[in-house]
Amino acid sequence: MKTKFRKVRVILALFAVFATFLLLSANLSVAADCNGEPCTIECRGPDTCRGTDGNDVICADSDGQTIYAQDGDDVVCAGGGDDLVYGGKGDDDIAGQGGDDTIRGQGGNDCISGGPGDDNLQGNTGYDVVLGQRGEDRCDSEVAFQCE
Repeated sequence: MKTKFRKVRVILALFAVFATFLLLSANLSVAADCNGEPCTIECRGPDTCRGTDGNDVICADSDGQTIYAQDGDDVVCAGGGDDLVYGGKGDDDIAGQGGDDTIRGQGGNDCISGGPGDDNLQGNTGYDVVLGQRGEDRCDSEVAFQCE
């Protein structure tokens, strides 16, 4: 009888370890693409992430990050956390996705979308288009949709 219970405990322990691994790996996952473009830079964890002076496709996980896209025409998917994104000098396509994001397009003609959450979206210099989407979004841009 003890052997049977021991086997059951071992099986349950292995199941718990496997389930924990699946939950942790799902939480740390980064999308394989951003707006249909394969990621060239993956941001994981609540750290600062920097692009290059070239054209980048930056994909972030669900933790809140600070992302500096830098120069170049970049595509950024900020992830599900409360992110702070600086576009840089190029013509950028920045998607805040989930969370309460602050996105600053900076130079260039940028396309910025906030996603769900209460976002602060600023186009800055250039001709910028901003889409607030769901949440109470504050927008500062030449063209803005779904903003307060």
